[in-house]
Amino acid sequence: MNKLISMSLLTVCLVISACSGSSGDDSKPTPPVTINEAPTINLASTQTVASGQSVTLSATVSDPEGDTLNFLWKTDNPNINFATTNEASTLVTFPDTNIDMEITITLVATDAKNNSSQKNITITLQAEQTSNNSPIITMASEQEAQGNSSIVLVASVQEPQGDDYTVEWKSDNNDIVFSDKTSVTPTLTLPDVNSELTATLTLVATDSQQNKSEKSLVLTIMPNDGVVTPRVNFELLDRFDTVSGNVTTLTAKVTSNVDIKEVLWNLSALNVEDAQFSNITINGIKTSTATFTAPIVDQLSEFTVQIRAITFDNVNFEQSSKVYVAVANTDTLNVTLPNSINIDENSSSSITPTIESSQAIDSYQWQWLSNQELTLVTPSSKTLSLSAPNVDIDIKGQLSLTVTMGDLSQTVVTELTIKNNVTISEISLTASRLVAVKGQKINVHVITDDTSQITDWSWEISGVQGTDLSESKNELEITAPAASGQQSLNITYIAKLTNNTEISRVVNVTLLSEASARSSFSFDMNSDIEIYKGVEKVLTSTFADPHGLVDTISLNKNLTFTDFDKAELTRNGDQITLTFMATDVIADYLDFIHLDVVYGDYTHQYTLKLQMKMN
Repeated sequence: MNKLISMSLLTVCLVISACSGSSGDDSKPTPPVTINEAPTINLASTQTVASGQSVTLSATVSDPEGDTLNFLWKTDNPNINFATTNEASTLVTFPDTNIDMEITITLVATDAKNNSSQKNITITLQAEQTSNNSPIITMASEQEAQGNSSIVLVASVQEPQGDDYTVEWKSDNNDIVFSDKTSVTPTLTLPDVNSELTATLTLVATDSQQNKSEKSLVLTIMPNDGVVTPRVNFELLDRFDTVSGNVTTLTAKVTSNVDIKEVLWNLSALNVEDAQFSNITINGIKTSTATFTAPIVDQLSEFTVQIRAITFDNVNFEQSSKVYVAVANTDTLNVTLPNSINIDENSSSSITPTIESSQAIDSYQWQWLSNQELTLVTPSSKTLSLSAPNVDIDIKGQLSLTVTMGDLSQTVVTELTIKNNVTISEISLTASRLVAVKGQKINVHVITDDTSQITDWSWEISGVQGTDLSESKNELEITAPAASGQQSLNITYIAKLTNNTEISRVVNVTLLSEASARSSFSFDMNSDIEIYKGVEKVLTSTFADPHGLVDTISLNKNLTFTDFDKAELTRNGDQITLTFMATDVIADYLDFIHLDVVYGDYTHQYTLKLQMKMN
């Protein structure tokens, strides 16, 4: 339409010009009129984001006249946070939610002539999911103490499924003596030192399903000069979850190298009036609790609380935590088991029920209702591990499970058959990776000496659901989805054998969110690097990737001013070598270069500051 208008105006102008020429008028012809067109925005119309996730939204924007453009990001949800609102690309942080919701985000682009366009993107925000098969360790990441003294380490371990667990402390310094390496709160006897000494202490927690977690504490041992610097350590969870209207208790353990006069909680953000507090000291460890009724909310809400310790010298120490209050719902509990289960004689198997519950489960109790011997290895866990004896004939019996959630309890029963079988080849699973992030492929292979013994098979995915699933009798391939925090993708292979028995094998893959995976990386290179004109600079550093999540590491020079003769990165295991040389340096100036670390669908940049020098 604009082109038709322009052509019409041009025709009128030509006619006027011709008439003026015939009358002998020497005035110049009127120039043609141009119509300014609005900018064009290219932006995805939909995207799915997990609760609490941060994602980058990028648009490609052009202006037909090449005008300078101004940008504005806006949304209909006040809980959305933009890193910047006036650029074509921005990092958007979404709130935590326990329900799926749709959010509209709008980008407005305006040219120099105040002509604007806008484009909407609909975000599907998925409700938060929590799943974790490994124990959760809470303790300080660093601590300082004086040599030739004794201190108490404070840690706690939570097992999400309520399984039994064991702990073990490890140290890279043999001069540190533990009172009990299998206690979460051991006493340490420290060596006398003449200079500052650093030691790494690691706590490993292993549950009854052989799932492991570990966390390290860096202990700095200072020379004992008789002067005591007050130190306070808090053992406080980063997050507490409760339900609107429920009585809730927050607990923290407090240790110090000096006497503590007072421990106080600040619950002002919760606006509760019935809070009660207690402080109990046993063996030098002060346990402080705050009990209150969770406020009434109409959506999942986050509150910040603080705990403060005051020494007798009036030195204050403080630490914060988050309380998440969910909407109260009617309690529901549904438990199901298969109608019948077959297991092989002389075998170990596991049985996992299907449970739908509105709150956390308080207890599980499995029972074998038969005179025939059968060993229940984990009778108090959700997943039952059992060991079957040798039998001469098929043995049938009833297996019951009682699940308790608060005041609700449900018991279900299934028929369990111990099969008298001929010898079959062992079947096991191997996985290409046991820790993954979104976008990474996970290959699970069936390992057996005789695949012909498998007459029928199926794969089952529980926990978090992956994408791009491909399966066969001998292999399964799946792509890791986005995770919130740390979650589990459980892959079960079920096979029927030629002797009419059925076996199941499980692989548990831990999925990490972008932030959780990134926090496991450690890169110790000094970000301030001096590079002299014409001189090759070689730097070596350690990039720790304990879970093997990083796919590639490369240099990104898109925003680097210097035209380097050589800018290379090589990686060998945990070692990274950077080589720079530049001859086109005409003055001393500051420049920047980035390291792109790609893990699955995510990319994280480390920024290095380059001091370019003439000589």
